[in-house]
Amino acid sequence: MTQFNKKAVKPVLIAAVLFTLTSQLVIMFESAATMDIYLMPEYFPVWSKLMMPDMGPPPLTFFVISVLVSFALALIYAVIFRIVAPGIPGKGIVRGLSYGLILFFLSGVPSLLGMFLLINLPAKFFIAGTVSALASSLIGGIIIAWSVEKFGV
Repeated sequence: MTQFNKKAVKPVLIAAVLFTLTSQLVIMFESAATMDIYLMPEYFPVWSKLMMPDMGPPPLTFFVISVLVSFALALIYAVIFRIVAPGIPGKGIVRGLSYGLILFFLSGVPSLLGMFLLINLPAKFFIAGTVSALASSLIGGIIIAWSVEKFGV
């Protein structure tokens, strides 16, 4: 295991910012692909009051909180990568893809399965969520590995 120290702050912050930006972009594509579900009145009660306090698009506060949550998660993922990187096979993109798969199976799959078990939404919603989670995890893993290798010591 690699020790986390002051020199690790810069690559971890860069990775978290870049991962946040790309994950928000992926979520935009997922939202566009599933917009018909969000607009179906029978599913309005499913959405949180933060996301949809009234019928219509989410308020600005939802987007701000969404980006902050994405950044917090990206920061956690980058810190964990910095600590466990020596145990992840490969270098560069291969190591990033390996870490992305780890993230997907430890975070993406459990959260999607939990939603699938609890929320009655069309299969399209969960399929899009799975594709989105896999894309975000793989791209995020590559970004984190690149940042730590490029800017780390």
